[in-house]
Amino acid sequence: GVEIDGEVRHADRVVWACGAWLPALFDVAQITVTKQDTLHFAVPPEWSVPETPAWVDHGGSAYGHGDVDGVGMKATSDAEGRPYEPEHGERVVDPGSVEQARAYLRRRFPSLADAPVLFSQVCQYALTPDAEWVIAETSPGVWLLGGDSGHGFKHAPALAAYVAGVLDGDHEPEPRFGLHPRTPSRGLRTSGHVG
Repeated sequence: GVEIDGEVRHADRVVWACGAWLPALFDVAQITVTKQDTLHFAVPPEWSVPETPAWVDHGGSAYGHGDVDGVGMKATSDAEGRPYEPEHGERVVDPGSVEQARAYLRRRFPSLADAPVLFSQVCQYALTPDAEWVIAETSPGVWLLGGDSGHGFKHAPALAAYVAGVLDGDHEPEPRFGLHPRTPSRGLRTSGHVG
């Protein structure tokens, strides 16, 4: 059993999926956490969804989407940010991130280069060097799941079904998801940075 808030709880299997907090709670050297500033800019009404779809500029390490729920068009960098401590890190967007996004807008969406920032937030990425997830049993019935930040939300339904299959014994996790040394590679990520 595990004691939580003074109560001992028992389970056959436990999955710790703690995002950016996983490497602080467990010895998971494969995962590093970086600060990622996201920005949304004001757009003309005709730039609404679906007229402006989600987009990815792999070579430019940028991605975004049209105005969803009135918070503006997301146009942000996916380049890996500086190391970040999620529990106590300052949740203020860096001025340099705003300027970087505006420089990108000047190049790809020039009419938005001076648009006001409508919404911004600090996110954290918890990533493995090879951008593959960690799905590993560390002791009988205790599983770690992580390394999916930045894209975990997009994959959540399929990832949950996959992990449920692992826990139900339908299949073993693929070896690439184990707690082993990893070779830096960004694969299909838009970070544009390796190593």
